[in-house]
Amino acid sequence: MKCCMITLALCACLLCACGGDSSSAAGTAGQSNQAAGTDFSSPEAVFAAYSDATDRGDVEGIRRVLRPEDREMASGATGVSEANRGYTIVRREDRSGTEVCLHVKFKSHAEVMPHVLVRQDGKWYVDMQKTMDAMLAAGD
Repeated sequence: MKCCMITLALCACLLCACGGDSSSAAGTAGQSNQAAGTDFSSPEAVFAAYSDATDRGDVEGIRRVLRPEDREMASGATGVSEANRGYTIVRREDRSGTEVCLHVKFKSHAEVMPHVLVRQDGKWYVDMQKTMDAMLAAGD
């Protein structure tokens, strides 16, 4: 039970406290999101855009990369301090042609956290429901 509570707390932090570092190799793919629109071409690019928006507390930027069904979950993003920004994609798990799980180690967390991205209408999006389910499963 304690493990589930910790995992749920980590899930809640995802939308308001986790972020990436745009200068890291893993975080550079989606940096076009600020200037020229979000890059939806790969899971890594979308995750980089998600992480960048989360770092800045950019609720609209977060919503842009979430599945349309999950966009209401983006309220309350507050940004991440410079000292806590940064992530590494430890492993990419291709589950199907339309679903990928990125196992991410954030600078601010000791655990590797799964993030599930899905392809819909030719674009990749963060699937928060599947991400939360994957985090709960990883905590068991």
